[in-house]
Amino acid sequence: MPVTHEDCAPYLSAILCVVQVNAAPTIAQVRSAILAEARRIPAAGPILSRRIANVPNPTFAQGQTMVGWLRYTEIRRPAWYVGNDLEEERQQAAFALIKGDVLAITFTDPAFRNSVAGAIRKATDGAFAKLRLMPQKQVGDAFVGSGVRTIWLSGAHHRTTTKADSKVLSGLELESALDPLEDQTYYFSSVRSQVPIPTDMDADARPVVGANPRNARVWLGPTTDWGDFAARTEALINAAAHTIAVPRTTPSSLSLLAQPLGTLPNAREPYDMAVFFPEAAPIGDEDADDAGWLHDFRDAARFELHSIEGTSAVEATIFWGDDEYGRLRYEFSAAADTIETSVQVVAWDSEKPHADDILRYCRNPDLLTIYYDTGHTFARGVFYETRFRDAPFKAWKWVRLNNIRVDAEKPLAGRKLLVPNIGGENDTSLFGFVARHWPNIENHGQPGGWLACDDGSMESADFIHFDNNGDGPNLTLIHVKGSGSSSANRGVSVTDYEVVVSQAVKNLRYLDRGNIGEKLTSTKNNQIGTAVWHNGVRQQNRDALIELLNQAGSSMKKTVVVLQPSVRRVDHEATRALAQQGATIDRVRRLQQLDALLLSARTECYGLGADFYVVGQDDRP
Repeated sequence: MPVTHEDCAPYLSAILCVVQVNAAPTIAQVRSAILAEARRIPAAGPILSRRIANVPNPTFAQGQTMVGWLRYTEIRRPAWYVGNDLEEERQQAAFALIKGDVLAITFTDPAFRNSVAGAIRKATDGAFAKLRLMPQKQVGDAFVGSGVRTIWLSGAHHRTTTKADSKVLSGLELESALDPLEDQTYYFSSVRSQVPIPTDMDADARPVVGANPRNARVWLGPTTDWGDFAARTEALINAAAHTIAVPRTTPSSLSLLAQPLGTLPNAREPYDMAVFFPEAAPIGDEDADDAGWLHDFRDAARFELHSIEGTSAVEATIFWGDDEYGRLRYEFSAAADTIETSVQVVAWDSEKPHADDILRYCRNPDLLTIYYDTGHTFARGVFYETRFRDAPFKAWKWVRLNNIRVDAEKPLAGRKLLVPNIGGENDTSLFGFVARHWPNIENHGQPGGWLACDDGSMESADFIHFDNNGDGPNLTLIHVKGSGSSSANRGVSVTDYEVVVSQAVKNLRYLDRGNIGEKLTSTKNNQIGTAVWHNGVRQQNRDALIELLNQAGSSMKKTVVVLQPSVRRVDHEATRALAQQGATIDRVRRLQQLDALLLSARTECYGLGADFYVVGQDDRP
C-alpha cells in the first residue's frame, strides 16, 4: 500500500517563512521548489543519491491550511565506515503548510532543513524568492515566553579560560536563575519556554515551545498522528501571524542577555575572532558526518585581525597553529531585517591540507564570531550588543608610580627574567615596585612581612605575600601585568585586564594554605626560589616562609590583588562621571565591560572567602 499523509506523525520542528503578499506562491510551487532542492546532491559528502517517491495527494487543503508534502529515499555512506562498499538507506519526508501569510516547513532530516533554509535566503527567482525566513525579532517575540526550561547560551565576550564560550542551562524558570552580571555577556541561540498558543481544543494552552530565532525555527516535539501534527502546526502559524500583525511591546523575559541588533551598528576596533564549526553549534545545526580533522583545526585555529578604519569591516589572517593559510576580508551591510556579509579572499594557499574546506567554513557567516572593542559582537550573521548593567566595580586602590615604567612588568634581558635584579636599585619595573614597597604601596613605605616571587610557567601568582603579625595570618596572591600603553593619555583597555584577571581566577586554588605551601615547595630549588624577602631583606630561600604557611590555621585571611596600571585615576573618574550621566560613548562602554569583568572575578573570590581589589595608577596632579 502507498504511504499517505495520514500515516505520518513527524516530530514537529519547522522553519517559519513569511509569504510575499502580492506574489504569494501556491503550495504546489513551494513543493516543487523543495523537490528541486532535494534533487540537488552535493558534489562531495556522504549522500550518494536521493530517490523521490510518488505520494498520493501531494497537495491538498485541510481547513484553511494548504498542505504540500513529499517523501524520498536517501542512500548514504555510513559515517563510521571509511570504505566505499557499504551503503545505508534512510526514509525522509518534508511537509509544507501555508495559512495566510505564514508558511511552516517541517523536515525529518535536519541537514536538508538547513539546505532549504539556505536556498530561501539566497533565492533570486522562483517560489523561494517569494518567501523570506521570519525575521529573528518576530520569532523571538512570538516564541520566547516565560517559564524558560532550557536555554542555549553563546558568549558575546572575548574568549577566556575562566568563562565558557557557550553553555546549556535547564530548570523550571531560568529567566529568574540567570546571573545579571555573569550572564549579561551571553546571547541565547535557542530556548525552550512556555508560550501561550491557543488551539481549538484549549484556548489557554501554554505548551513548552523550542525556538531558534536566528534560523527561524520552532519545535514542539513528537506528535501522535497526522491530525495532531496538522493542528499543532496551524497553532504555531497562528501565533506567528499574530505577532506580525500586533508587534510585541513588552520586554523579553531574557532581556538581561546580550541583545540582537536589527541594523548595522557602529562596531569598531575588532580584537578577536572565532569560527564555530558545525559539531560545536547549538541544537539543530549538527552534522555527525563531518571529518575528524575539523576537531584538530578548531582547537588550533588562530586569527590575526586588522581593522579597517572607520568601519566594522575586518581583515583576518588565518593560521592552523603556526601555519599561515591566508587572509580574508569581511564586510557588512544592512539589508531588510538582516545583515549582509561579504567575504573576499585577499590571499589563500590552496595547497595546504584541507585548505578548500577551511576556506568554505571561514567564509560562512553563520559560523563566524567577531568581537569588537566597542562592546559589539558579530555572531551567526547577527550583531549583538551587551547592555552592561550600571554596577560599578569600586574596589580600586590608587598608587603613584613615579619613576616606575608602567609598561614594564619585570626586569628582563631579552625575554629572560633577571631574578637577581628583582627589587634592586635599578629595577624600575612593576616587580621592583612590589618588592620594595609591599604592602605599603600607597605611601611608598617600607616593605613588611614575607614576600616570594613565583613567576614562571604554572605559577600560583607573580608574588605571594604572607604576614602573621597584627590581626592574624594574612595571605595575599598578587598578579602583576604591565600596561599595554605608557601614554599619559591612555584610556581604559579591557583587553589589558582579561589575561591577568583570568590568571587570578584560575589560580584561586592556591588560596588554600596547603596548596600554596606545596607549590612553593615544588619550585624552591629553582632560581626563582631565591626571590624571597622578609621585611624587605632578601633571604637565601623560601624554607621559613613555607614552614609558616604550613603552620597557619584555617582562620587565615585571604586576599587576591591585580596590579595592572593600565587604568589611570583621572581618566577613570572622568569616565565614571560620564556613565552616571547616561553617556553611551565608547569609553563608557569599555569601562562597563571592565566593571563586568572585575565584578565577576570578585564574586569568584568572595565564594572562597577572599577579598579582591585592583591597583591602578594615581596620576592626579
